Amino acid sequence: MKQSLPAEAAPSPVRPAFTVVLLHAAVLLAHEVAHRGLGVDLQAWQLAFAYLVIVAGPFVALGLIGVRPRAGYLTLALTMGAALLFTVYQHYV
Repeated sequence: MKQSLPAEAAPSPVRPAFTVVLLHAAVLLAHEVAHRGLGVDLQAWQLAFAYLVIVAGPFVALGLIGVRPRAGYLTLALTMGAALLFTVYQHYV
């Protein structure tokens, strides 16, 4: 007969997302340092998007994952996808 794990031994849905958000934050910090060192300034709308979606979005998603995992992971996927599209467009188009 298969035994289920006690609730405290069940893996947390937050742990993998926390790792992704932490790595994302580290890359953001390095990217910000590079931008400042090169004297690259963003326009007001770019700053708003960057801080609201790219910086804050993954942390909001992380908070949601603990309460509503499906909504949290969807928010994380959308904000990370938006960050990727914004970055590709701003750097290469």
